[in-house]
Amino acid sequence: MKKTFIFIALLIAFAMTLVHVLIGGRLIARPLLESGLDTLPRMTLYLCWHGVTIVLAGMAGLYADALFWRRRADSAWLATALAAAFFVLGWGYIAAFGLSPLQLPQWIAFGPMAVFGALGARSLSAETTKSAKTVNETPEIPIAKDRLR
Repeated sequence: MKKTFIFIALLIAFAMTLVHVLIGGRLIARPLLESGLDTLPRMTLYLCWHGVTIVLAGMAGLYADALFWRRRADSAWLATALAAAFFVLGWGYIAAFGLSPLQLPQWIAFGPMAVFGALGARSLSAETTKSAKTVNETPEIPIAKDRLR
C-alpha cells in the first residue's frame, strides 16, 4: 500500500508541475511579463515563478526517488513537508487577504499530496526501520563450548 500512496503523491506533484508551467504560465507569468511593473520587481517575480517550477519538479523527483530508485522514506518526507508548507502558506494568504479559496486553488492539490505523501512515507519509514534492524543485528555464531577449553 505504501507504494500506492507514494505513487499518488508523485502523480499529483507531476500534474502540479505541468499545470504550473502550461496553464499558470499563460494565466500568470505572461501577464506578469506584459505588465507595467518596473523591470526589477517584474524580473524578481518571474525568477520566483521559475523557482516554484523547480521546487514542484523537485517534489515529483523526490517522490520518484522514494518509489523507484533509492526507496528511502527521507525523500518522500522532504517532498511531503514542502507540500504541507505550500498548503499552509496558501491558506495563510487566503485568510490574511480575505480571498476565496478558489482564488488560490493550489491547496486543492497540495493538501492531498501532503496526506498521501505522509501515508506513503510513514509506511516506507516503518519498512526501512524494520530492514535496518535486521541488517544491524549481530548474527549468532555457533561455538562449541567444549572447544574453548
